[in-house]
This record gives sequence, C-alpha cells and structure tokens, in this order.
Amino acid sequence: MNRIQKLCVLICLFSPFVIYGSYARGAPVDELILFWGIFVTSFFGIFLYREKSLS
Repeated sequence: MNRIQKLCVLICLFSPFVIYGSYARGAPVDELILFWGIFVTSFFGIFLYREKSLS
C-alpha cells in the first residue's frame, strides 16, 4: 500500500467515530456534512484505487 491509500484507510476507520462524536456534542449540520463528505470520498478513493490495480 502506498501512503495515500494508507491515509484513506485511516480516514475510513476513524471517520464514523468523529462523525458520531460531533453529532453527540451537538455540532452544526454543516460540520457533519463536511465529515461525512471526507468519509465517503476516502471510501470511494480506496474502491477506485483497488479497481484500477486489479484491472
């Protein structure tokens, strides 16, 4: 795995906890949307990288 893929994996692992923690402390909706966007982008980044490396 290269550095970018490792970073994406770490973001995917910790983003749900960050999103839930932000929601639990009463964060504004804009912040939650930002965190969710980072999570989804990282997830699709890993998926596309794997598809590219498999083909």
